[in-house]
Amino acid sequence: MNRATTGRRWRLWLAGLALFALSLACGQWVALRDISRGLVQQVEAGLPPQVSWVSEDWDGRGQFLDHFVQTVNADLASLPLARPLGPFRQCSARVLALEGEAYGTRQTGEKPVPLTWRQGEHRRSMALGLRCQRNWPWLLAVHGGLAALALLLLAVLPVPVSTRRQDMQGRLAAQGVSARQARQLCAGLDHLREGHLQALDVLLGAAPEDGHRAVAQDFALLLAQGDLTTTQVPWFEAGLRHYAGDCERALAVARHDDELVLQVPCCTVRVHGLAIGLSTTPFFYYLWYARLRLVDTAAGGWLVNPATHRADPAQGAALADLMAASGGHSKAIRDLREKGLRAKTLDQNRSKIKDQLCAVLGEPLAAPYLFEMERDERTARFRCRLALTPARICIEGASGALKEPHDILPDAL
Repeated sequence: MNRATTGRRWRLWLAGLALFALSLACGQWVALRDISRGLVQQVEAGLPPQVSWVSEDWDGRGQFLDHFVQTVNADLASLPLARPLGPFRQCSARVLALEGEAYGTRQTGEKPVPLTWRQGEHRRSMALGLRCQRNWPWLLAVHGGLAALALLLLAVLPVPVSTRRQDMQGRLAAQGVSARQARQLCAGLDHLREGHLQALDVLLGAAPEDGHRAVAQDFALLLAQGDLTTTQVPWFEAGLRHYAGDCERALAVARHDDELVLQVPCCTVRVHGLAIGLSTTPFFYYLWYARLRLVDTAAGGWLVNPATHRADPAQGAALADLMAASGGHSKAIRDLREKGLRAKTLDQNRSKIKDQLCAVLGEPLAAPYLFEMERDERTARFRCRLALTPARICIEGASGALKEPHDILPDAL
């Protein structure tokens, strides 16, 4: 039993209890109102003849009034009910006040019934307290039955389907999922958070690589495990695209830490957990910038571009050593040793790094893992560094020759 089904059952039970309570309260209120109206009509019709022989001046007739109240109370001790088999077993009334003088205190459960009549030129007033004893077997049977009938109707009638659910069901059906299974998968859709819904939308929008995908299984997996934040959804989409619709690997990418891992032996970078193979030479330029960001903490990992008209042989030699220690291209190593590091070559490789990352991630996701640039105050040339903080950079598989700071730090220009 899924969470949506359980939730609906609880809501039906609560609705049934609410309907029973409402039906019970309304039924008693209507019945009590009818009895009080009948009582008013009966008393107002019967009282004037009974007191017509009494002088219109009631002042100083306290003994008469006391006797009159006792007589009324005796007459109303048991009221005839229009329906012997109904919500009340027995009703009675008593005088609470006569001509503004109190003859009793209203008790809990008593309904006040005001009435008036004319005696000559005087208008008399009296307040009665009406009390009825409930007929619980009748009340439970009738109102419980009404609530059960309403609950049954609520249970058998189809639940209104939201526009979002209709859309999702239609998209699942379009990818070969049966209508029944689509309804089951989308049953709890309206209770999911926005990031979760966005991830499901991305899943259904991803084109299958080979014309077939276990859409229902992926959808069920994402329902169970895909409670992502809205910032994680773009990474899920990138992982789904990069790993040919593998939902589990895409979820792992979405939940991964925000870090850059450079794997030296295979010239691969893992960005937010997503593995991207780079061309060999751009990878080593990327590695060089990453090592500078990690080791050159005093200078913040900045590397000043060489002058456009003059290569930097020291920087070229340092980068050539780094490549040679980890299997870089011999031509690139030879060029760096012979010609030094040139500004044009540096710019070209940064552009290649950006192009290759953006081709997989898209520019918005790749941007935090690329470079930031500013003007160097001392040389007036541009300098660059990785935008990512050192705490989020990791290098795996580097040889011992690469682990000493003096091997990678740029010389003073």
